[in-house]
Amino acid sequence: TIPSEAPRQLYAINIGPDNVQPTISHNAIPYFLNFKQNLEITTKVEDNLGIDTVFVEYSLNGVEQAPFGLHLDEENMYTGEFEFDLENLKDGDVITYNISAIDASLARNKKKIPFKDKFSFKVEEIFSPVAGYSNDFNTPTNHFVISDFDIFTASGFEDAALHSSHPYLSPRMDNTYWNFATILKIPIILYEDAVMSFDEVVLVEPGEPGTKFGDDEFWDYVIIEASKDLGKNWLPLIDGYDSNENILWTNAYNESIVDQTSVTAGKTAYYLRKEINLLGNGN
Repeated sequence: TIPSEAPRQLYAINIGPDNVQPTISHNAIPYFLNFKQNLEITTKVEDNLGIDTVFVEYSLNGVEQAPFGLHLDEENMYTGEFEFDLENLKDGDVITYNISAIDASLARNKKKIPFKDKFSFKVEEIFSPVAGYSNDFNTPTNHFVISDFDIFTASGFEDAALHSSHPYLSPRMDNTYWNFATILKIPIILYEDAVMSFDEVVLVEPGEPGTKFGDDEFWDYVIIEASKDLGKNWLPLIDGYDSNENILWTNAYNESIVDQTSVTAGKTAYYLRKEINLLGNGN
């Protein structure tokens, strides 16, 4: 029989006027980095009878802009570009937007996401290069892309730092992954023997015993990457690492596990110094 789960699962057909809204799947834009060319937006739109129109409504710093349409790029995927005045964009500008789709039925059913809110992202400028950089995060700064990370003084710490979410979210599904990143918006001019040093706390799921970075069961990891083309492509400067980097972190991570997730809170005592050769691996 098909469906194989019959009679618990059966085929269904709707008879009569179509009142089914389209479905829209979209990964929200996290930020607009290096605004030298217009920003592309992509979304997946599906409907039982087909799509008539997909469009974007957006505002710049609260001022409504002219909406623009998205065109069918490939099966169910629609793309377009924000028509910014690139010459007048500046660091910190805020863009909010919605995506709407109208189906091809006589009823012209419409779906809008988000329905009661808006997606939001910031314009992030890449600043002039420097030969060296330091930051203790105790003074307000716009030098980092604040999307997945934030700068604040967390409970258990004596002063401000650059924090990812903790505990960080896990997809809990095979063959899926999430990235959480922050970007220094000031390019660094590298000379011979260039080094980067920082204090960090790494409460990140340890890989299985005997595994190394790149193995399937190495699980979650921290990595430092760099770009030579203003963020278009990224290359690792070192291998990824996790809490097994130091027994202090390993013990802290395993100290409190709830539903397969460590809920151990970070604190100043877990800080360790790391130093890397920025030219060490040839990237």
